[in-house]
Amino acid sequence: MELLAGIPEWLVWCAAGSGGVLAVAMVANVIEAALDLEAR
Repeated sequence: MELLAGIPEWLVWCAAGSGGVLAVAMVANVIEAALDLEAR
């Protein structure tokens, strides 16, 4: 845990933000694929 204490807070927020964006993009992609399959 001491290793994490040395990481700047802005870097943590950047990582969390990009991770959140990636998760939302993946969910949107899955929903889009599901809707595409239903349309066929």
